Amino acid sequence: MSTTWGRFAGSTESFAIEIRLIDDLDHVPSVDHDDSVSWGALRLWANGNNLTNHREADEAVTSLHWYLLPICEWLVENWDALLHEERLPGPEVVDGVSGIERMSQQRLISEDEEDALDDEVRAWWRRHNLAVGASGSILPPTIIRRWGDQVEISMSERPQEAVPRFVAFSGGLVERVGVGAVATALGEMLEALSHELVRRHPGSERLSGLRRSIDALNAPERSAHRLALLGAPKQIASQLASSMSLKGQAIEASPPIALLFGSLSPAVSAGDVEAVTKFVDALPGQAADLRDQAASNEGLSALQPGPMGSALGDDAWANLADATVRPVDIEGIVEKLGIHVSDIELSDPNVRSICVLSGDRAAMAINPSFAHGEALEVRRFSLAHELCHLMVDRERAVSLAIASGPWAPRDLEQRANAFAAAFLMPSPLVGGLVRESESDDPSDLARLVAARLMVPFTSAVDRLRNLGVLTPSQADRLKDPL
Repeated sequence: MSTTWGRFAGSTESFAIEIRLIDDLDHVPSVDHDDSVSWGALRLWANGNNLTNHREADEAVTSLHWYLLPICEWLVENWDALLHEERLPGPEVVDGVSGIERMSQQRLISEDEEDALDDEVRAWWRRHNLAVGASGSILPPTIIRRWGDQVEISMSERPQEAVPRFVAFSGGLVERVGVGAVATALGEMLEALSHELVRRHPGSERLSGLRRSIDALNAPERSAHRLALLGAPKQIASQLASSMSLKGQAIEASPPIALLFGSLSPAVSAGDVEAVTKFVDALPGQAADLRDQAASNEGLSALQPGPMGSALGDDAWANLADATVRPVDIEGIVEKLGIHVSDIELSDPNVRSICVLSGDRAAMAINPSFAHGEALEVRRFSLAHELCHLMVDRERAVSLAIASGPWAPRDLEQRANAFAAAFLMPSPLVGGLVRESESDDPSDLARLVAARLMVPFTSAVDRLRNLGVLTPSQADRLKDPL
């Protein structure tokens, strides 16, 4: 086989794609002619990793060899979803760092199992799984979706059905890169390949149709749909599209209101829409530069969200709190940082609170309808939870906006919960209370920590377990005495 044409776009350090057209010496008569003439090789990089590296028996192969036309058609058809839709089909179908890997392992295992899945989940899968565009190839499930102001690319360790056992991709990868880098590289590749295929086969209506679809990616009228995919309710998306100057093939910076609605349940009420809109429109300023207040993530990136949050929470307490004050003055710390705090009545009892950081304006709001109540201990934990988002999660988007609940990114929520526990129950204060305790009973110790540090009892139990003061079995009995 010999290469007859090629194109490289992007940077391997962020995102890059390379394609080559190759003479198809093993042409299969049953394959559509337009597909056949697009036989070639594809290489895909994210953050320096070549996602198409794999082994075939004892041979290391750096490219995926397949028909490039259906891959390009799939990219164009699902362009807006790939670059703008973050929300997964349901919080119950995901788990882990991004939630993608578990979905990859459960989806498209076989046709019978796929037929039993909910239509919405199947549709989400079809528009985000690159392997659907390369149907019939050896590519494992590879999910592309929006993540804040980045694009998340994750590859499953599970191979497609009928892929020979001697084929093995690395898999288990989750990479996040800027939206602009992905859109630019893919756009350049689509332009170049489609023009080359049309040049070679000018009479093909299918190729001409692909060219028209690529040209339409720049249409301004797509902006409202893209904003809706980011999370904005339809009416708000239309208003934003009219007021914002949106050009090009993707919206790189998500408006805060879209990010907030993107982490709320899709079934938001009219009252929720009004409340969230008013909250964003009335953001006060000016907050301290919270990036200067945050502890460095250096050396912590390899940790799971829970341990990372605990380490960051301990560091933040040491930097921001008065070590002699017990309980931690979370209200005073938030006020000193210039973060505005209010209440926001939301119909979803699973949403604890929300936060927004846009430019120099930072605010958080507590949901009085939160399922765990309005007790002062719950409020304090919610404030510390949102403080983590504002201090630590800024790399997610130019404007940070998160509604803390089941629809928010699972890894961010786990990290924020661990941060809040460590910030309100730092190791030195907990150690002092352990030494002061006159009882060896685990229940008495947990109640002492909860009362003195003004945190929920179950949070105190979890923190004592994480610090090794309580054994896992002791903690489980305290949280579920029956």
